[in-house]
Parts: sequence; structure tokens; C-alpha cells
Amino acid sequence: MNKNWFLPYGVWLFSLTGFSAIPPTRDIFFNSSIKSFKRVVSISLFLAVAVYAIFIFSILGVSGQFTTVDALSGIKTVMGAKVMAIGSIIGFLAVFTSFIALAVDMKSMFRYDYKIHKFPAWLLVVVPPVIIYLKDIGGFINILAVTGSVGMGILGIFIILMRHKIVKILKIGDKEDLVAEIESKEIKIRKKLEIVILVGIISAVLYDIWNIVSKL
Repeated sequence: MNKNWFLPYGVWLFSLTGFSAIPPTRDIFFNSSIKSFKRVVSISLFLAVAVYAIFIFSILGVSGQFTTVDALSGIKTVMGAKVMAIGSIIGFLAVFTSFIALAVDMKSMFRYDYKIHKFPAWLLVVVPPVIIYLKDIGGFINILAVTGSVGMGILGIFIILMRHKIVKILKIGDKEDLVAEIESKEIKIRKKLEIVILVGIISAVLYDIWNIVSKL
């Protein structure tokens, strides 16, 4: 068995993670019920998976045995440099726009949660990715895998714990403690499911951390 069989987990998690998009999306659909908003999130996730699937099978169908890690450079061998250039531009715009969304979210977190001034917060957002890119730490796929499994995994743990806390407040606490429009009937305590998800995420995070440490 390939020793890297677990590697795609981090890449997929990285590509499908959209935590930072949920608050502004909720602002857009502020008049919708929680049930309707959950449907919007589910449909968006499904569409993202569908687009990724189309892209993957298109690349495999075009490049075949010449498929490369970055997916695009392999096209050059089959369809020429012009097609590769167009694909590279589209890929760059896709990654850059995602980076902008995440960067704005992280900058806001540094400023409002950690009380860091505007310029230092900007540096904390912009400088680390540039350093990682220039150093080529671990290669493109490994960076995505670690970012997805460790970074997004830890973020997922926090979100599950926050949900658990919110449910407790809604069920037995003072709703005025929350700035939320959630009715207690619309949210349920799913302790067993939360435990299963937490164990899975923590296991994956520890797995990748172990891989990183073992390579040092």
C-alpha cells in the first residue's frame, strides 16, 4: 500500500473548507431562516465538489499519463503552451481570490480578537505564505495537505466546541448571552456525533503532525 494513502485528506479538506465565507454569506441571507441557510451551505458545498470533480476528470482525460502534481503543466505536453498559459492564469486567479478572502478574515481576527494593529496584522497575513512559497517547504502538495489537515482540522475542532457551547446556552442558559437568531427547537445536542467527529479530526491532525516531526 502506498504510504501516502492518507495524503489526499488534507488536500480535500483544504480545497473544500469555506468557514470564512459563512458569516458574510449569512449577512447576505439575513432574512432567511436557519433551515434555509443550511440548505444554501449544503448546495454550495455540493456545487464545489461537482466543479472539482469536473476539473479532476477533465485534467485526467486530457493529460492522461502526463498528469502532473500541479495539474496544469502536464497539459503543455498534450495541448501546447498557450492552453497551459490560459489554464495557469485561471488557476492563479482562483487561488488568489481564495487567498484574498482568507487573508481578510485572518486580518480581522488579528485586529479584533488579538488587538493587533492594522499594519502588523497585515504582515502576519501576507509574509508567512510568501516565505513558505520561496522556501518551497515540503513541496506544493505537502503544504496543501498540512494546511488542510492541521490548520483546517484545528479550526474545525474549535467550531465543533463552539457549537457545543452555543447549544448548551440555548438549551439551559440565557439566550441574551448570544447574538444569534437561533431558536432552541432548531438546534439539537448531538454529543455522540460530536465525539466521533472530534476523534476523527484529532486523529488526522496528530497523524500529520507526526509525519512532520518524523521528517525533521
